[in-house]
Amino acid sequence: MAFFNQNKYLPPQKCYNEDGGEVPCDGNEHTSVDQSMPFPLIDGSDVLADEGGLDQVISFYQVNGNRSISFKAFITTYNETWKSDWAQEPVYGRTDPIYMFKQNSRNITLVFKVPAASQGEAYENLTKVQRLVQFIYPSYSSVTTGWIPAQTISRAPLIRLNVLGMTQNQHPGTEDAIIQEGSQGIKSDGSVLMHKGRGQPKDGLLGVIQNLTVNHNLDNTDYGVFHPSEIKNTILPKFMEVNLTFDVIHEFTLGWGENNDFSSHTYPFNVDILDDEFYWTPQETQEADQVAAADAGEEDLDDTSATNQNEDEDVPPEQTRQNELASKRDLAEEGSRRKTRLTNRYKRRYGEDS
Repeated sequence: MAFFNQNKYLPPQKCYNEDGGEVPCDGNEHTSVDQSMPFPLIDGSDVLADEGGLDQVISFYQVNGNRSISFKAFITTYNETWKSDWAQEPVYGRTDPIYMFKQNSRNITLVFKVPAASQGEAYENLTKVQRLVQFIYPSYSSVTTGWIPAQTISRAPLIRLNVLGMTQNQHPGTEDAIIQEGSQGIKSDGSVLMHKGRGQPKDGLLGVIQNLTVNHNLDNTDYGVFHPSEIKNTILPKFMEVNLTFDVIHEFTLGWGENNDFSSHTYPFNVDILDDEFYWTPQETQEADQVAAADAGEEDLDDTSATNQNEDEDVPPEQTRQNELASKRDLAEEGSRRKTRLTNRYKRRYGEDS
């Protein structure tokens, strides 16, 4: 997905022969290397961020151009805000207005640091921040009106943001697709992981960047800058800070269905505890307890019948027993239907045979 602190961003080394003339750096034992030139540096954060490591990165994916960039996850601020929009209609004589729901919106505030451990990484960081700024501009198409060439906006600058799996697309059916692939998100026993981030940039949340601020910290003496010796009148920031606000675009309708199921079971944090009882209402929990009691069978009915007979001597014992049996059968049938509904709901969510 991404590699950091790459050697290709370093200026080429200069090598000299015994006479002091510059020669190709071919590893000849009689060749001296200019020690003033920067050498590759391995930073500890590279292991956390590089592909093949932990992939702890912040990624941006340009929807229009199919490009992506990633930054190390030096996050200083990460806030999410959900806002509900209601229309209010005042009514004469009524204490409160009538509220009519309109929509929900989701906004993310993200601030992260972009440090450079080497001159090569400073080049890399400046290039990535530059590309991120380019991402917020639209796409244009050329049109010709008579002899006058012109341009018109063809596509808006939509972006997908993925922050360590916390912000990722969760369109209904995504979980099923992952399970069918048999790769990410699945344990060896076939169960779904409680929290699994999909690290690909294109798996991020769709939205727009409303505000983007880049602080180069050129005036901060605590950080300083790099001065490339081979390029005059040039400095490279050692430490930058990016501050942005991201408005999420919902790609599907979110809400509760007729079966009391939410549109996306793992929205918004991709957390799945695999326990339907967690989502039951108190009434559903009570019904489940009654079903469990009914599953115990008829062996406890004798004691119950005797108790009820003592409470009401006018009801024959056999009639009491038959009434209780009928009640238990009805309850067991309802429990069976409920279990079938839960099983079907499980299959819809996870695509497994149960």
